[in-house]
Amino acid sequence: MKYNFKDYDPQYLKDAAAAGAKYIFTSLQIPEEDYLHLDQVLPDFLELCRKLDIQLVPDVSPVTFKRLGLAANDYDQLKEMGFKALRLDYGADNFALIKKLQADFFIMLNASVVNDEYLARAREHGVDFDKIALTYNFYPETNTGLSWDWFKERNLALKAQAFVCGDALRRFPMYEGLPTVEYLRDC
Repeated sequence: MKYNFKDYDPQYLKDAAAAGAKYIFTSLQIPEEDYLHLDQVLPDFLELCRKLDIQLVPDVSPVTFKRLGLAANDYDQLKEMGFKALRLDYGADNFALIKKLQADFFIMLNASVVNDEYLARAREHGVDFDKIALTYNFYPETNTGLSWDWFKERNLALKAQAFVCGDALRRFPMYEGLPTVEYLRDC
């Protein structure tokens, strides 16, 4: 099926899988994104990821459910759609929700908001740390990324995943690179 927007590239996903990629991260909430054809693309995108044995990890927030035409917080529908992992951009301090979601999803949290106090509270609530990974945000707009010093200091305490720019392809919608650390934007 052909889509009207230029950034959906099934061959790119196939190349990523051939190179060993196991996860594809996408946002289903950022305001800069054009979601006009999401209902057409997402089923094919999920099916291709399934065939390639790549997990599509969406960054979700309350606006995600609206964009997908779902009832608020309908995580069961996300599971039915084929998602097996979620990156919670909001609700990360709702440990009861995290614990509940861990029954169906591998959970990724924003590393920028996790500290020793957060980890202690999560343990108290019975969050399963074997089903959580930490990822930083990517920052689509120039001069919005984290400072290198802050990032280094945080990663002494946390082993979290960060985003770096690709060497050729600049991801939509801003085409400015999507790094976690600002000084890596034009690497």
